[in-house]
Amino acid sequence: MVKILSWFSIRDNVTLFIAIVGFALSLLSWGHTLWISRKHLAVEFDFDCSFGCAYISSLYHCATLALFFENKSANPISITYLEIVTANKDRFRCKLEKCFVAHKFRNTIDNNSEGYNRLIESAEFPIVLCGFGASYQYVDFSLPKGRTWNDISCVNVQTNRGRIILNKKETLNKLEEFLQIPLKAKEENPCTTANIAVAD
Repeated sequence: MVKILSWFSIRDNVTLFIAIVGFALSLLSWGHTLWISRKHLAVEFDFDCSFGCAYISSLYHCATLALFFENKSANPISITYLEIVTANKDRFRCKLEKCFVAHKFRNTIDNNSEGYNRLIESAEFPIVLCGFGASYQYVDFSLPKGRTWNDISCVNVQTNRGRIILNKKETLNKLEEFLQIPLKAKEENPCTTANIAVAD
């Protein structure tokens, strides 16, 4: 203890100590800034609230995926498009403009009859998320009619800060299973999150 006090009694030693502490704090601050500013977008597929819709032409049908995007970075991020990629490198990009998804109805208070609530539309790209922001969106795809979906290798999420690849096997299996559903409008459901598959 005496040695430590005697060491600090020298002005040059105190100056050196302050410089070392300042440098260490600067490194910690720099590391913390890099950590919270990194590209970190979490994407959740909500298959319970997705829609397998009717044919839109003789060659294509539309499928609408319900997705939850969460920006875990302090910097804003812009999602420009999503695409489904198969094992043989076929790519199916989502629609970039708003599209009709469904009408939402709920029972009225006075006579409990079904009344119109609101129109549900798909996302309009780009989807912009502020720092630590989140958004729940419907994303619409035009997919080939009659195709067998058992070879999806990943889902790409293209952003202004680079590409994010979603390739968790569990997520892809659920996506393939969803796309095999008979291509007709699904009945509206309570939109629970029991079957959400998460991919960071």
